[in-house]
Amino acid sequence: MYLSEYVVVDTKGGFLDPLAFMRPASAFQAVLFRQFTGLSNHPAYHGVLCAVWKYLHDRGLSPTQPGFSRRFREIEIFWGLLNAIQGVPVLNVRKYKPLTDDNGEFSLRKVPKQHSLYARLAYGTLGHYTQPSIAWGFLQPGGKAMTDDGFQLARAMEDRCSRGFQHWLDCWSRGDTFELQQCQKLAASLHLLADATRAEKSLWQAQINRWVEGNPRSRPIWEDPVPLSELDEAQVKAEAHTAHYHKLVERYPTLAEDIVAMSEFERLSGAVQFLFDRKLLKLQFTSSIALSEPSVLDELPGAIVKLARRAAARGSSFEPVKLFSTLAESDPTLEAIETAICDHHTRHQKRKGVTAFLDETGLLVGDTVDPPKYAEVLESLQTINTVEAAMDLLQFRSGRDWHFRRCRVYSDWTGASP
Repeated sequence: MYLSEYVVVDTKGGFLDPLAFMRPASAFQAVLFRQFTGLSNHPAYHGVLCAVWKYLHDRGLSPTQPGFSRRFREIEIFWGLLNAIQGVPVLNVRKYKPLTDDNGEFSLRKVPKQHSLYARLAYGTLGHYTQPSIAWGFLQPGGKAMTDDGFQLARAMEDRCSRGFQHWLDCWSRGDTFELQQCQKLAASLHLLADATRAEKSLWQAQINRWVEGNPRSRPIWEDPVPLSELDEAQVKAEAHTAHYHKLVERYPTLAEDIVAMSEFERLSGAVQFLFDRKLLKLQFTSSIALSEPSVLDELPGAIVKLARRAAARGSSFEPVKLFSTLAESDPTLEAIETAICDHHTRHQKRKGVTAFLDETGLLVGDTVDPPKYAEVLESLQTINTVEAAMDLLQFRSGRDWHFRRCRVYSDWTGASP
């Protein structure tokens, strides 16, 4: 190993977030949507979390006891199976799907003790929705117990099906056998996208109102959530993506400063990522025929410095470890900007305790950039005449999820949207 020309990458995590964009992006998300994460995609998961938690609580089990996560997964499998039968994608659906091929009979007893569903207990409803449920108020801080609202949400799910959800969880936990027809009937009302009960909607509406009262800046977004059609359109092309932010400012004038800051962070990080990718590919393919670079590239450093000055003024919470401050003071040349970006990357990787992708001797970690995708961006830049249009494209390439879609989904499902 030590005689190899390759550098051993410490962990897979060494490849993640090489430019430290995750922390400031999360800070921007928290300004308006602190109760969401990138994984909390549907409110029904909160109900399932509370229902399973209540089932275990009523039998004397809590997160403070060993094996709670395992028992939670055993019960959660029932709901996952119902979704797989209904054809609704949920967390771990690829692992649930093979269980539906077992001759039309389903039972916890038929799930092997060493099944892959038990391999990653943190990947599922409990792992992905505990923190968001704490933020919404369904779990107590620390995630060790449910609140009264959590118990109410669990009870609100009971009207989803005859005899109540808790009854069927008990049957599953005992190892009872379920026939396909019975599962299909239960799945129709219990799957992820099934209609919420009146009690669920009422509780969620109260919860959203309480959230808005405690976070008044977010009120306009919940009173008038962005239509899904607009969010879909913004993902199609660069021009629509840029126009989307202008529409958001018009829709929410009191939040204009926050929305502009989000857009400019996305815009600046997109340009930085492009130049970082460019450097890595140049080092990796030193003997290859060089790709023709667009003339607008020479104007990119000036645009980066100008934007970095505004971004740096927003404070350290919203920039990747002084990168924007450094860029703001750099000469507007490709060499100076590239040096600042690479030095920042090296320091960031060192702080994480993992290998940098490059150093002064050359490339240390290869294949971190997809050449065909980069070539597509480069080809598109060839047809662009202005640096602002180039920045539009790079921003689109580096688009972020600011949770506006989740706000709309939660509003629609819970009946909170006008």
